[in-house]
Amino acid sequence: MACRGTTHDSRSSAMEGQDPSKIWSLNNTQYAWRELGETIDTLRESGQLRIRKLILNRTNFLESRIYPILSKITTLTEIHIERMVQSNIHLGVILALCPSLRRLYIEYPESLRLIEDNTTPPWSGTESGFKESGIEVLIIKGMNVEQDTLEAIIRRCPNLRVLKLAGLAQNSSYLLCYDRTGLYSTVAASCPMLKCFHFSLQGEYMDRKEAKALIDTFFPGAQPPKLNFMDTDNQYRKPLQKPMLSTLSIADADIRTENISHLFLPFRNSFFNQILTTLEVEPTIGTDYHDVGYILHDFLCTAPALVHVIAPTIPCYAEYLDLANTVPGEEEYCIPRNCRPEQQISGQFRFKKRMWACRGLQTLKIQFKSMIADSPSAENARVMFGYIARICPKLKVLSIYRQDLDLKLDGGFCLLTKLERLERLMIQTDSKMLLKLKDVEWMARFPKKAKLPWLGNSRSTTSVHSISSHSSVSVRRNNSTTSKSSSGCDNSEPRELAFDELGKVEDVDTCRRQLSIPQGELGCWPMLEFLGIQVGRYKNERGETVKDNLKTIIENIRPDIEFGMDASRW
Repeated sequence: MACRGTTHDSRSSAMEGQDPSKIWSLNNTQYAWRELGETIDTLRESGQLRIRKLILNRTNFLESRIYPILSKITTLTEIHIERMVQSNIHLGVILALCPSLRRLYIEYPESLRLIEDNTTPPWSGTESGFKESGIEVLIIKGMNVEQDTLEAIIRRCPNLRVLKLAGLAQNSSYLLCYDRTGLYSTVAASCPMLKCFHFSLQGEYMDRKEAKALIDTFFPGAQPPKLNFMDTDNQYRKPLQKPMLSTLSIADADIRTENISHLFLPFRNSFFNQILTTLEVEPTIGTDYHDVGYILHDFLCTAPALVHVIAPTIPCYAEYLDLANTVPGEEEYCIPRNCRPEQQISGQFRFKKRMWACRGLQTLKIQFKSMIADSPSAENARVMFGYIARICPKLKVLSIYRQDLDLKLDGGFCLLTKLERLERLMIQTDSKMLLKLKDVEWMARFPKKAKLPWLGNSRSTTSVHSISSHSSVSVRRNNSTTSKSSSGCDNSEPRELAFDELGKVEDVDTCRRQLSIPQGELGCWPMLEFLGIQVGRYKNERGETVKDNLKTIIENIRPDIEFGMDASRW
C-alpha cells in the first residue's frame, strides 16, 4: 500500500527539512501506521502541516487505519482512492472527517465494491454524519452505489461543480434499476453550481426517453418542435433558460441510433454552441451508431466555443480533413483521394467542404478512420497532421489513434511542431514500422539545419488555395487588423487558411525550413512534458520482430520530456 502526502507549498518542508512532496511507503503493519499518525501529529502541533492530497492505492483496514488519520489531516483538500482491498467505502464518513475536502476520486473497476452513505460507528471519529459538504469535484467509477444512497449524498453537496458517476454497478441481489430521470432532477435541484455531469451504468445504456430527460433537465430549450436533426442550416431561437452545464459528458455506449438526435441537440443550437466548452465521451463498450463520425465532425464545425474534445473511441472520417481535394467544377465539395473513377462519378463518397470552428481547442483526444479503405500512406498522414496543425493552433493536449498511419519523415509528423503550446502528445497506430533517427531528429529542441534534408523540390511558400470559416477569428495573415471570434476568444489566427500544400511533401519542407530558423529560447515544443508513440511491432523479411531503439533516440534528443511507448499507461 502506498500513501502519498503532497503539499501545495514548495517553500515549506513536510517534515524536518525534507522535500514537501514526501512519499510515505508503508507496509500494512500497525507500527508503520502508528508512525505515520505520530508524524502527522508532530506536523500539526508545530504548525507545519501542509498535506493537501492523499492517494490510497490497494489499501485496506479503512476503519482502523485510514479514517483515524483523516481526522488529523485538517488541511486535506483532495483524496484519490483506487483499487481498494476494502469491500465497503463509507463516503459519508469521509466527507464528515474532512471538512476542507474539495476533490474526491474513487475507482475500482476490477471487482464490485460498495459505497455506503453515512454510517457512524465508534471508529469513524464522528458522532453524527455530515450535514453539508463543501466538496466541489466528486468522481466515482466502477463502484456499486444504490440510488437512494447516491441521492442522499448529492443533496448535501450543493457546491459540486463536477459530478461524474461512470460505469456504476448495481447490486443484482436487490434487482433495482436506476431511475435516471429522477436522478437528473435531484442533481439539478441540489447542485446549482454544477458545470459537468456524467452518469453511466455497467451493462446498460440510455434509451430515447432517458436521453430526452437528460437534455431537457440540463439544457432546457435545446429542442425546438418538429426538429429536423440533419438540417445543418437550422438556426434556433434563443431559449428562455441558459443551459445549466458547459460540458456534455456521456458514455460511448449511450450513443445509440434511437437517441442520437436528442443527445447532440445542444450542439445543434446556435445559442448553446456559443456556451458549451467541453464534449466528453467516456470509453466503454462502444457505440452502435454507424454514422457517429459525421455527427462528431458536424458539431466540431458548428461549436466555436469548444475548448476540450475528449472522444478517444469515436472515429472521425479522415477524409473530412482533406479540404484540398475538391470536386472538379464544384469547389464546395470534396472527394477522398483514393476514390476509384466510378466512385467519383457516382458521388458516393463526396462531402461538403467544411472546417472545424473550434479554433481555440486546447484538448483533442480522437481517432480517425477512412470512409473507404485506409492505408498507411505518407500522403494520408500529411493531410491529417497538416489539418490539425492549421486548425487547432492552441492545442495543449493531443491524442490520436489511427489504425494505419505513417510516422516516418515524409509522413509529416513534424507538421505538429506548429503547435507551440503542446504539453502532452500521444500518437497510437497499428502500422508496423521501424522509426529511425532521421524520422524524429526534428523533435530536438533546437534541430540543426544541416540535419534537415528536403523531401521535395518546391521552395515556394506562396498561398494559392484557401478556405474561409464562418467562425474563424481574424483577417488574412498579411493584414495586421485583428478581431475577436464569435466565442470571445482573442487570437491572431487568420480568417482564411492556406490549404494548397495540404497533403504534399512541400508542406513538410515548408515546416522544416521554419524549424531551421533560430527560434530564440523557445525551440521545438517548448512546453512539452510527455510524448507517447505506440506503433505495431516491425518484422523483417524472415518474420522476426525487430527491436527498435526509439526510446533511446527520443531520450537522447529530448532529455527534458517523459517518453512512453505503451498506450495503456497514458
